[in-house]
This record gives sequence, C-alpha cells and structure tokens, in this order.
Amino acid sequence: AEVSTQSTGFIEVQNLGVNFCSRSFRGVPLTHPDSPKLTILAALLSSKFLHREIREKGGAYGSGCVSSSQAESFFSYRDPNNTGTMEVFDRAAVWAAEGRFEDQHLTEAQISEMGKQETPIAPEYRA
Repeated sequence: AEVSTQSTGFIEVQNLGVNFCSRSFRGVPLTHPDSPKLTILAALLSSKFLHREIREKGGAYGSGCVSSSQAESFFSYRDPNNTGTMEVFDRAAVWAAEGRFEDQHLTEAQISEMGKQETPIAPEYRA
C-alpha cells in the first residue's frame, strides 16, 4: 500500500490503516514545584476524562496523558476518530480547570502514580 504524507503545522497526516494521535506541550523540569502536580494531573486526565471521551465514546483502543521533564503529552492509538480526538485533547485542560472530578478521583490518581514509583524489584535484578 502506498503511504502518502502531508505535514500541516505540527500535524503530520499519513494515509495508514490505523490512526495514532498525539499532542505535546513543553514540560517542566523534575525539580520544578509543578512537576508532581502535572504528573498527578496526567493520571487523572487519563483515567477520568480521556478514557471516557476517546476510548468509550470515540472507539479508540487506548488513550492517555503522560507527564515528563521533556513534555506533557496526550496520545491515542488504533483510533478511528482522529479529528474528534484532537478536539478532546483541546477540551482536556478546560475539564481539569473546571474541576470536573471528585476528591476520590484525585486520591486514585495519586495512588496510581505512587504505585508506579514503588514497583517491586524482580529477584533477578537485585544486587
């Protein structure tokens, strides 16, 4: 199959059978006071907003938000609704700023991130 590529600003469109979408913004260093907050926000957006809007409503296989010292990134994969997904990415900050989540959701995001930091070390990797 022939692959055609078209670049429009920061968007690269390719004629492929499966869509992958992403949008990234400049991140903050790990030492920045907002870094832990952005990490929790990424987990919150992934589980309480992006999953519902992109996977459940839009039909993608998966989606999420990742925070790192390099970038804050939204993504989806095997996504049949790439235009709608980019609009969902735009609405994510508004959803968070309006506080459309409960304290329990924030606690779950914090626990999720702590679990990632404190994963057990397999015996073969111990010194």
